[in-house]
Amino acid sequence: MSTVPLALAIDMVPLPAVRLPSGMSLEAALQQRRSIRAFLPDALPLDLVSSLLWCAFGVNRAPRTEWP
Repeated sequence: MSTVPLALAIDMVPLPAVRLPSGMSLEAALQQRRSIRAFLPDALPLDLVSSLLWCAFGVNRAPRTEWP
C-alpha cells in the first residue's frame, strides 16, 4: 500500500461514504473489547478511517425529519 504525504493544514482528503455498523449491540461490543499494544506498520484503509471518524463524531443516526 502506498502512502501520500499530506500538508494537513491545507490538504483535504475525500473520504468514502460511511458503511453503517454491522448491528452489534453496545453491550456485545463492550463485552468483546480488548486492548492491543502491538501495532502493524500498515496504513489504515480510508473506509475504516471514515467509519472511525463518523463514530467518534457522535452523530450516528439520520436526522429526524418529523416530530412525534
